[in-house]
Order: sequence, then structure tokens, then C-alpha cells
Amino acid sequence: MIEFFGEDRELASVTPRDAVRRRTGTASQIFKTAIRWKLTSENPFDGLAKTVRENRERQKFISWQDIVKVIACAPNSEWAAIIAFARLTGARVPSELHGLTWEDFDFNKGEIKIKSPKTKHHGGVHTSRTCPMFQEHQPYLESLSDSVQPGTKTAMTSPVFPIVCSPRINLGTAFTRMIKAAGLIPWPKLFMNLRSSRETELFKKFAAADICSWFGHSPAVAARFYGQSRPEETLRATKIPTVEEAEITITVGAPAGAQDVKMGAKAGALNAYQEDSNNHQRGTEHQGKDGVLIGTDGASIGAEGMHQWTILDSNQRPPRCQRGALTN
Repeated sequence: MIEFFGEDRELASVTPRDAVRRRTGTASQIFKTAIRWKLTSENPFDGLAKTVRENRERQKFISWQDIVKVIACAPNSEWAAIIAFARLTGARVPSELHGLTWEDFDFNKGEIKIKSPKTKHHGGVHTSRTCPMFQEHQPYLESLSDSVQPGTKTAMTSPVFPIVCSPRINLGTAFTRMIKAAGLIPWPKLFMNLRSSRETELFKKFAAADICSWFGHSPAVAARFYGQSRPEETLRATKIPTVEEAEITITVGAPAGAQDVKMGAKAGALNAYQEDSNNHQRGTEHQGKDGVLIGTDGASIGAEGMHQWTILDSNQRPPRCQRGALTN
């Protein structure tokens, strides 16, 4: 706001005509505070849209293979670790890299504690989160650790990425230079698309609850702002099985015809029962008034016969609807 309005602009001189769409939510909060402090009497940002909306047109999936090419153009091990960290942990850059110290890394458990300045005002679990130290990331972290030797040459409370804390370095500009050196075209939203790509990638392998706890947001936010639909996934869905093999296969012929029932190990017993029925060895059975199957000779079907009949027709119909011999 200082950059837009100027350092000498008085709050009371800002009018609704000066209000701009970008960052209106934050600006509105500032003016509400100013009104509470009696520095001004009007909030020019009242009534303006403040909800952040997703922009699918600016989303782009950045593959790990392309990031490896960019890492190869990194000037040192710190930059290599920063790029790998942003792509593999999905950390917000630069805010979540600022407060990262060597104390936050547990190499024994394979965990990283990431503090979140963006969401810490919500308190509780929003203050920080624990993210796995993914296998692909370990070589870059170990290389950086070997060069700075935390705990001996470097204090454990020292920042892991001092470059991020330097006011003299613009992360976006430097990262863009490396992307071009790798022969790639810089993509929009440089670091956010790294976060989005990683989350999209992980959703193919892990449960949503786990991923969202690693990334520090809800499944709804993940689906709205980070998950990407990839054309190659649509193509892949046409070429691979998408359901498990069914244990029961039922082939139904004409509506009034017989049914071929196969149930793995039970198929033999059922087929034998069907064969007996077809050969009229059991005669024609019908259902008694109290639901017990009886044969034409008046004898009730035994427990095994009842069990098989139940498998063949678990939806028993009223006697008046049951016609003819029991064939299935």
C-alpha cells in the first residue's frame, strides 16, 4: 500500500475511488484498525470483493524431471536444496523458509517441522506442521548439511537457508535465471506451482488427510487451489483397470432364462446342485407357507440345501410369486 499510495499519503485522503482489487482484504483490515484507533472515519474498501479465487489458467504442473534440470544449474548446494525443498515439501516460499533452522530437522525420524507464518494467527495446529523428509530430498539436505556442519561449525539455531533471509537477493529473479539456464520457459506463479505440482503428485499415492496435514490446509482448499487436472491422467484412465476383480460373476441371459452363477470355490458345489436340479434328481421344490423349502415328496430340504438355495436366491419371494421348479 505504501508503494501504491506513497509514504506521505494520509489515511483520510484515501477514497473508494482509490481502492484497487488486489489485496483488498488486507487493506480493509488495516482501515478497520485505523477507524478503531480514530485515525480516520471511513473504510474505502468496504463493499469490495475480498475473497481469493482460484485461477486455473495460471496453473502448470512442473515435473520433478524438469526441476532436476534446474537444480543442475544451481550455483551452490544451498540453492539446490532450496529448489528441491520447495518442490518436494510444497513449502510456501519465502515465508516458510525464513524461520527454518537445523533444529527443525530430525534425520533419525525423517521429519521436518515447518513453521507457518501465514496461518499461525489461527493458533494450535496451524502454527506449525510436520512434513516427511521425502527420499528424493535427502541427498540435497545431506549435501548442504555436510557443507555447513550444523552442531559443530554452524549452530543448530542457525537458518537452514540464509539466502532466503538476505534482503539483497530476489528469489524469484534468481530462480527464473536458473530455469532459463536449464533450457526451460519460466512458468507463472513460480513457487506456488511447485507446491501445487507436489500436492497433485502426492494425491496419487497417499490419503488426503495425510497430505493436507503435511501441507497445512484442508481438503477443500487443496481441491480448490492446488489440485491440478492433468490430460495425461485422463488418457491413462482409459488404459488401466480401475476396479478390483469381482469375486462374484453373474451372467444373466433372457429375463425369464436361467442364471449362470460362479462363486470361486463354491462354484463346484453350486453347479452340482444345479445339475441335480436339471436332472430332476431332487424333483420340483416349492416354498411352504412358513418359508421352508420342501420338495414334491413333502420332505423339507436339509441345512446344506437351504444354504445353497439361500446363496442362489437371497431375495426370497412370496409363495404366490414363486413359479415352477427352483432352478437358480
